[in-house]
Amino acid sequence: MNRCLLLAAALTLAAPCVVKARSNDVVTRYENAAHCDHVARGVIRDLEQQGRSPSARLTAFKAVVFGASMRGIREVADAGARARGVADIRADVEAIRAQGEEALHAELRRCWTLFSDQAVPDDLI
Repeated sequence: MNRCLLLAAALTLAAPCVVKARSNDVVTRYENAAHCDHVARGVIRDLEQQGRSPSARLTAFKAVVFGASMRGIREVADAGARARGVADIRADVEAIRAQGEEALHAELRRCWTLFSDQAVPDDLI
């Protein structure tokens, strides 16, 4: 009987930790998706300003991360968690963008690896 009480007490104490860990995962997934969405938008905007068209693969990737960020918003709200605001995420991307085109492209390639188990394709940008 003492074991049952100890187990019940342990589960009661552990439950908030499990919920917090689950909400942290949801927040991380959302923030990664939102970050990568803004990175893809930045690369597309830069290409268009240069008079170049974004590749079909980049456009498709942007759609994937946009969808993931929209799902993330719902998941964060459902979990009752708090995520960083879009303005903060956008500011992070602008800081990367300020480092130059190559830094932004490197971040886009890093984002690809977060959402795909395939190697970064040569025609991404």
